[in-house]
Amino acid sequence: MVHEAGCRYLQHACGTLRHLIVLMGESDIDGIESIPPPPTGDIELAEARGRLKPRQALIGGIEPTVFLNASMGELEVYVRSLLDEMAETPFILANSDSCPPGVAAEKFYRIGELVRQHLPRDRT
Repeated sequence: MVHEAGCRYLQHACGTLRHLIVLMGESDIDGIESIPPPPTGDIELAEARGRLKPRQALIGGIEPTVFLNASMGELEVYVRSLLDEMAETPFILANSDSCPPGVAAEKFYRIGELVRQHLPRDRT
């Protein structure tokens, strides 16, 4: 019904998804929002990507405890790795599951900078 109405359907699915990801991949959903890797969740984005249809988008990737506890340098390495790993796939980088209280605003700004640096020159 959603597609017949010209809309897209994103499924919010934070938490442990390993047991559901194959079923989601077999469905007609357009994307999954808030996939958290371990330790909050139980599946890495690359593994989820491999179990979904190529057109199904993934939203998430920044694991909450990493977001909160990583140094700025560690977070930069983490985010760059995610951006490289998910390049050429339908992907929106976001915090996964939740954003814990106490994440410094500087981390959000830095992630924005890293995403802009990662974009091809014709998209910046």
